[in-house]
Amino acid sequence: MARTEQLPGRRAGRPRAAIDADRQRAGIACDRIVWSHSDRGYSRWLRTLVAWLHAEGMLAPLERPLPHCAPCARWLHGAHVTGGCPHCGTAADGAGCHGCARPFGAAELTVPVCALCSAPVEARACPRLFLRLERFRDPR
Repeated sequence: MARTEQLPGRRAGRPRAAIDADRQRAGIACDRIVWSHSDRGYSRWLRTLVAWLHAEGMLAPLERPLPHCAPCARWLHGAHVTGGCPHCGTAADGAGCHGCARPFGAAELTVPVCALCSAPVEARACPRLFLRLERFRDPR
């Protein structure tokens, strides 16, 4: 049974309000803030950007491990997978650890579970596109 109170889309509004409040208290002003799920045209813009990056040879197709939930039949990114931080053990999600702030891949979570159905997940090889950052290295 899905834990609807844990759906990432439903959780998104809570931190958004806290982030906005922190930003305002810090006196940080933004010309524009994009909300990917509600801004009209964002999906079209993103598809156009990815198509351009691919056409310019800036994206590399690589297979990397990614958590997969068999009961949901879906790949799990970011907040869709939870588990323990591989560095400090604190509860974390596939987007990173708020405890130690050290980076890791979602497939590195310890005892990972699906945030949608609570089922254990497995890391599987998943073909994805990666930005070729080496092209942007400072030659110094």
